[in-house]
Amino acid sequence: KGSEDDLIQINPNLAFEWYKKAEEGGYYKASVALGEMYYTGEGCEKNLLDAAESFAKAADNDNNPTAAHNAAICYYKYASECTDKKGITDSVNKRLDSDYIAYMNCSNKYTKLAEKLGYKKH
Repeated sequence: KGSEDDLIQINPNLAFEWYKKAEEGGYYKASVALGEMYYTGEGCEKNLLDAAESFAKAADNDNNPTAAHNAAICYYKYASECTDKKGITDSVNKRLDSDYIAYMNCSNKYTKLAEKLGYKKH
């Protein structure tokens, strides 16, 4: 009983495990909750790539425009995180890095999907 927010507040680690099982079972509304948990690190270790991939699952399988937008943001941030970890600070060299290119392409893909699905800034 109660909302998903109640479960997260009561036991974030248990909520994370149940959302993960639900996503694996094809319930992609759980992917949004997982994406948020990965993004904030609540109930799990913070991980932008896992957040992006969970939001992407919700966007791809549930036509969720907000999830597509969130996936785009996470992929964008992760692209920068990749180059930061490599110590690449020059903007030209960032744009030449293969990981940066790959994740920026993902970000662009989900930005376009969010627009196509009717995402509106709140």
